[in-house]
Amino acid sequence: MRSVGVLYVICLACARDMMILLPPVGPLNKNQKETERFVDESTQWWLMAGVLVVAELATGSFYLLMIALGAVAGALAAHAGFQTEVQLVTAAVVAALTAGGWYVWRRRRQQRQGSLPLGTQSAPDLELDLGQVVQVSAWESDGTTHVSYRGAPWSARLKQPSGTTLPEPGTYRICAMQGNLLLLEKV
Repeated sequence: MRSVGVLYVICLACARDMMILLPPVGPLNKNQKETERFVDESTQWWLMAGVLVVAELATGSFYLLMIALGAVAGALAAHAGFQTEVQLVTAAVVAALTAGGWYVWRRRRQQRQGSLPLGTQSAPDLELDLGQVVQVSAWESDGTTHVSYRGAPWSARLKQPSGTTLPEPGTYRICAMQGNLLLLEKV
């Protein structure tokens, strides 16, 4: 997330400098110098939002999309006629709130699922195999077994190992999956 913050600061720093790179718009007023004839600030914000969305598509970082929302807020502030400083603050606050909100939401979601080992799925809507029954004929000394399920051999182990004693052969239910390892519980 630190690198995303650095990217956002660079984008904000370039926001004013982008005016030099973009072509002039409209005729000069009599009170306007040649160097003051630039693209609207709102256009710059929209361009920055577009660049951030493209960067998000290229990198897959959802945080860049949140920062793009900040650029959209800056564009809306520019359309409303606010000064550049207000636009920058608006963009920064919206980007910080959306990126921070996304971070907090993801952390809470991970904590709710935190009791499961990494890569473990136990929600029935995620895996159709959960709740299905398999027959275990024998257990290995390391607490694993091989079962035939859906016409293919699968590796499996108990979800909650019972210590040093090996489980008994019999009927077991698939209660979770960890990669391609079935986690079983006694029926």
